[in-house]
Amino acid sequence: MTILIVKLGAAGDVIRTTAILPGLKEKYKKAAIDWITEKKHVDLLRGNPYLRNIFVFDDHKLFSNHKYNLIIDLDADLGVSKVISLMKTDRLFGTYANSDKLVYTKDSRPWFDLGLLSRFGKEKADILKAKNRKTYQELCYQMLKLSYRQQRPQLTLSRHDLEYGRLFSHLNNIRKGDFVVGINTGAGTKWLHKKLDMTDTIKVIEKVKERFPKSKIILLGGPEEIERNRKIKLKLPYVIDASGNQTFMQFASLINLCGILITSDSLGMHLATALNKKIIAFFSPTSPWEIELYDTGVKVLPVKGCLACYHRRCQTKPQFDLNHFIESIEKPKLI
Repeated sequence: MTILIVKLGAAGDVIRTTAILPGLKEKYKKAAIDWITEKKHVDLLRGNPYLRNIFVFDDHKLFSNHKYNLIIDLDADLGVSKVISLMKTDRLFGTYANSDKLVYTKDSRPWFDLGLLSRFGKEKADILKAKNRKTYQELCYQMLKLSYRQQRPQLTLSRHDLEYGRLFSHLNNIRKGDFVVGINTGAGTKWLHKKLDMTDTIKVIEKVKERFPKSKIILLGGPEEIERNRKIKLKLPYVIDASGNQTFMQFASLINLCGILITSDSLGMHLATALNKKIIAFFSPTSPWEIELYDTGVKVLPVKGCLACYHRRCQTKPQFDLNHFIESIEKPKLI
């Protein structure tokens, strides 16, 4: 049995899709599984014990002549699907190119009916997405007829990655046994209200420090958060600012240092689930029900504002009861 998974991006989607690998291996015990992704996401898959080959989509010659018993195309990109549709396979699941139109197979409807590609159109798709109460992982297992037992995403930190984390700990006086809280409240620029503003972020950090005075607080973030996090550190000198231009795996190695991660619905959240971290995730305007936090996560929802509206520039700013973040940390399963 040979299986090809096509999932190029985004990075968080690549990570959460790896949750199907244990299920595929359980159903097809001798399966050889390959994966096609973007070059920048290869490191997220490298070292994965379930994968035989990792291909970069731009290198068509390395995979286009292969034949697979099953191709699982979970991307929604016409250019990608045109290439994949030309490959030999016994069964294609997911998206495919029908002339110059991108469509999807009947057995993949439970997921693609909820998105921009939906056969019902965007308006109804948004309604269906808001009503959906199954996680992405659960839907994938259902569609592929796999046995779902909350199998986690798969991420392998290399020795080099772990050493990066150890060096960071040494330079910032983080010792074994310290209660380390990661704060990852940024979420890029696509969704206006997917992240906490700087004022609320500062309030959350202050509440954490007040409740856990000996905690070490790491402020995480990518390039978009560098300036904001710099300003936060000026107000709260005790925080450890780890924002910057890290690679995905360096970012993962920093999350791996945390005992608990407070995070937006973002790449950081998906990395934390793969690393089996304790998570407090807040949501707006995306769906909290689509996200699987397993038994180590708590979802914080807005007390006012949109939820699962998927408006990128929603005019209603969400409001959170910031005490919920601290109450969530103190839940028995988290601390």
